[in-house]
Amino acid sequence: MSSVKSRPTFISIENLPDTPLQGTLVLDAGQLQHVVERLDITALRDLSCAWEIGHAEIKGGIEAHLTVQATIEQHCIISLQPMHQQINETLTTIFLPPARLAEVEAEASLDDQMVFEELTGDSIDLVELLIQSLALVVAPFPRLPDAALPLELQQTGIIQQDNTPRKTPFKELADVLKK
Repeated sequence: MSSVKSRPTFISIENLPDTPLQGTLVLDAGQLQHVVERLDITALRDLSCAWEIGHAEIKGGIEAHLTVQATIEQHCIISLQPMHQQINETLTTIFLPPARLAEVEAEASLDDQMVFEELTGDSIDLVELLIQSLALVVAPFPRLPDAALPLELQQTGIIQQDNTPRKTPFKELADVLKK
């Protein structure tokens, strides 16, 4: 494994060695503020990743593994109280030429823990990849464990007394398709 000592934000894929490149990336205060605005979250205390980029097993592909670490603050959707989320997730992105992308996506299982992206240009932007990876793991509707819906909403029948959504035809269909 080759290690990249400097802190590049773009990794050239033109002369990618046979062994994967590895490194770390830590965003500075200005970059953190950009992510806060882009993802519409309250605050981002830190955001970093350990990364590894190399040739994928899929012909013509580039495989990127990011272990994303972050501490974010969002507002609970029920109480509007601030809440924190610690993130430590490893995500895999496979970059493929446009001609191969549709073919591989059609074959991929929905259970695969990887994302497929179109390979454009001659480099991979690590900062952009980090932001997109974070967006995949941030809670879309953050909710404090003890947050309760107002009684008026519970009485509508949309939400049950235990704060879980009632069964809808779409939820039942999704359950059947999972079997």
